[in-house]
Amino acid sequence: MVKVFLLPIETTSRELDYKIFISCLLAEKGSKVFIGSKSKISYFLNCFESFTYLDKGFHFGNSENFFNKLKQRKAVILSLDEEGAIDFSDGSALNKRYSKGLFDEVNKVYFWGKAQFEKYGKRSKNMKQSLITGHPRFQILKPEYRDIFKNNSDLLKQKYGKFILVNTNTSFGNHIKGDKFVSDNYRDRFPKIDQIISQDKKKFEHICQTIESISTISDIRIILRPHPEEKADSYHDRLCHVNSLKIVKEGSVIPWISASSSVIHSDCTTAIESVMLGKDTISAIPLGLNTNLLCPLPIGVSYKSLNTENAAEMAVSGLPVNYSSNADKILEDYFSHNLDSLNLLVDDMLSESSNSSLIKEKALFAKKIKLFLRNIFIDKSDNLVNEKTKGLDRKNFIKRFGIISKYLKVSAALRVKVESDSLFRISKF
Repeated sequence: MVKVFLLPIETTSRELDYKIFISCLLAEKGSKVFIGSKSKISYFLNCFESFTYLDKGFHFGNSENFFNKLKQRKAVILSLDEEGAIDFSDGSALNKRYSKGLFDEVNKVYFWGKAQFEKYGKRSKNMKQSLITGHPRFQILKPEYRDIFKNNSDLLKQKYGKFILVNTNTSFGNHIKGDKFVSDNYRDRFPKIDQIISQDKKKFEHICQTIESISTISDIRIILRPHPEEKADSYHDRLCHVNSLKIVKEGSVIPWISASSSVIHSDCTTAIESVMLGKDTISAIPLGLNTNLLCPLPIGVSYKSLNTENAAEMAVSGLPVNYSSNADKILEDYFSHNLDSLNLLVDDMLSESSNSSLIKEKALFAKKIKLFLRNIFIDKSDNLVNEKTKGLDRKNFIKRFGIISKYLKVSAALRVKVESDSLFRISKF
């Protein structure tokens, strides 16, 4: 029997590329990897036995029931949190994501950096339960990996010419499902959620004013990419008069950053990626906000603008020659940027995995037929899920697999099997 790994994806634009990397490396070593949307993997869960599951983050009161289902299937549960560094200044988010409950439930916890490990690793059951790996999605931003994004980046340059990229992070105040949804669904995790919603609305307006300021001093193209959970129409309505503005919600952010002349954000994780890619990175934060409800790391690696006019000027003309930040220290302490995250993670996943995995092929086939028939009648109108999983389709997956496997020089040895829409199997021929 071969080792079987299940790699769920929640947000395609953030997770797809690096998880294809991991899948290829695991498959090259003889494993079978199922990669796809979390909902699809959950649907097919009873078709597997003694597999290894890579979880994307712990939420007290929600994760436990799902973990119990995994344990009933004799699964090894590994945790690599997709939000394992970015936190509010008071540390409230990571304190809950790396709570004692996480360590009680999973076999192994992977930390992005030594700063998080030193703060939360002591909650481990034993020394072997935690490991600092960094995060592969940041490793593939290093110069030696950038060819996998080059074609998409070049196409964006050809289409838009020179442009400023604005990445927003106001999903609490501009959520695709509205304020009430945020308040009802996040209050247990964030007791100050009402303040966060109010603050996000101020950040929203500040970003809009910054875009207006850019348009008054330059005719340069402006590309705005809302967070996957944000309502894009809010920006369309507020900024419909800015002719140089284009609002997009498609693909990975990396080619967009690579193709841009500079990047503006509020307190968004994409600032980290922008700095790693060598771009002028500007944080546009309005004065008077509660700093405890801001994420300090993206701000810490960025040029901090004084006002909307200052942010606009820097984005158009460039950062001050003598400008410096704490970027190098932040990248190393919180993101382990010098580690070989891909191979370190894959090697440990293999060592932690079960050696007697089982795929129930007949049960898998039967559920595929059942799902096909069900899909004819079920409602697929959940706009939040649709936005977050956009790009997790057959055409795009096979395209990205081809590029990444070719880069790894293993394309002749591996194959992709489409198990269902948004669920794929990667293995050796």
